[in-house]
Amino acid sequence: MRKITLFLMSILLGTFVNATDLKTLVKNNPDLGKAIEASLLEAHQKAIAKQLNNIDRLIWPKNLDEYYLYLNDFSKWIPTEGDINSRENYDKEILIKLCHFYWLIDDVQNIPEFSMWLVSFANSWGDFLNTPESLTEESLQSFMNQPLFKMEQYMMPVGSFTPAGDKPIPNNASGWITFNQFFAREALPGLRPVAGIKDDNIIVSPADAEFKRIFPINEKSEIVIDSNSSANIGRIKKTHSYSIPELIEGSGYEDAFKNGVFMHSFLSPYDMHRFCSPVSGEVKYSTAVQKRVYLEVVISDEGEYDAPDNTDGGYEFIQTRGILILDTGGDNGLVAVIPIGMAQVSSVNMNATKGVSLYKGQEFGYFLFGGSDIILLFQEKGNFQLDLGANPKKEAGNKIGAFGKK
Repeated sequence: MRKITLFLMSILLGTFVNATDLKTLVKNNPDLGKAIEASLLEAHQKAIAKQLNNIDRLIWPKNLDEYYLYLNDFSKWIPTEGDINSRENYDKEILIKLCHFYWLIDDVQNIPEFSMWLVSFANSWGDFLNTPESLTEESLQSFMNQPLFKMEQYMMPVGSFTPAGDKPIPNNASGWITFNQFFAREALPGLRPVAGIKDDNIIVSPADAEFKRIFPINEKSEIVIDSNSSANIGRIKKTHSYSIPELIEGSGYEDAFKNGVFMHSFLSPYDMHRFCSPVSGEVKYSTAVQKRVYLEVVISDEGEYDAPDNTDGGYEFIQTRGILILDTGGDNGLVAVIPIGMAQVSSVNMNATKGVSLYKGQEFGYFLFGGSDIILLFQEKGNFQLDLGANPKKEAGNKIGAFGKK
């Protein structure tokens, strides 16, 4: 027990973690090793049963030694998108890689010791993504070639090419040296105009994101989720309640949003991963909270990996996240913005300072690597009214709703 405790302390202190460290953890906890191997075998069997597409292209470790080799390879993986001309789902290369990582360990990622190890493994890989070795000319070009990344909208380094093969005039002379620099790329000036810049009642999207769900917050400061919603027809009815005070714990505003509104949107891996203020207001609280790394993975009816982002599982309440509380200074009250890390996105960078006023559309932070979520909380007195128009996918600065008078 003492050896396990010392090992977990090293994780919490941020020691570099790799497959060797997992070996040490398993050596001191043989039952964990058995659980990992059982999860690996079941993952492969379920993938076969569900007829996962291109199953033979993926690595399926069957025992601990093979899993350790898989981890060592993954820890040096240079994110790259597939060849647009050579395979199906070329725009999902990164998503498939991440989904497969978590599919393999679906049965063990909630075990506390393993969960803490996962956090450190994700952080260690994040350190690799901050090195020049994480971005090559070939990997960068693979993103340039993918239309979904819309690379023409971003600060382009010297020597880059557009999907059409044109060599644009560089507007980012220093270029991107690491993958994380590329991932946190900035849009060109003027390409994210802010709706209703002079109208404080209009609320804008804090990120390039697709709207997913909206829930009322009850008088107990909870949201209640019915998994037998229209998106889950035919399943056994289940309801879950999740605590807003837990989500924004430590802010001092834990119960400020009772009877208000919870809104949830999703960022894809190819979206810009910078976020901005949805309203103008004074920063009352701003921090980043290191919690778990987690991804719920399913295989769709079409035989594809998918990470359903529907809030039903409540993963937002256990993930690494940022918390920003804004005071609009009027009848509309407080607004909370909560960027949520997903999977290997264990880095949520918050740049806002308490006491400073942010204007609507002003950037206050960014993610490093992967898909992510963003949550908005509105107080009851703000009477938030959702207004997305016909398209649930919005860019930062697009209108998503307004405060309404009762």
